[in-house]
Amino acid sequence: MPRGYTISAVAHALNVEPKWLDNLLTHNNIPRVDRSRQGIARHIPPETVAIIHVTRQLVGALGCSSAAALLVAHSAIADGHADIGFGVRLTVDLVGINELLGQRLFDAVQAAPPKTRGRPPRRQ
Repeated sequence: MPRGYTISAVAHALNVEPKWLDNLLTHNNIPRVDRSRQGIARHIPPETVAIIHVTRQLVGALGCSSAAALLVAHSAIADGHADIGFGVRLTVDLVGINELLGQRLFDAVQAAPPKTRGRPPRRQ
């Protein structure tokens, strides 16, 4: 099982700009995503990719802020639904989302290999 996916692979799988994803990770507390320090490549756990996917869908469809959408998405993924007001419930298809993201992430890992970081090795 992979430790997690790179930002470029997740951005490719979700069809979002890597900068949008990086901003989402930087400005919000997302479960199991390390926010340690600059220069460390982030890895996004597979179960967190679903939260980001639902967040993106909510932002795009409803025009709400990323922070508000993230709270609803986290609850929806954890329980299969999120109660967002009196008599209003958001239900998500967890099986469908996991199948879709599984295939997209597989394709993204093939299409977006990790970037090499740091200085190139010295020539002999």
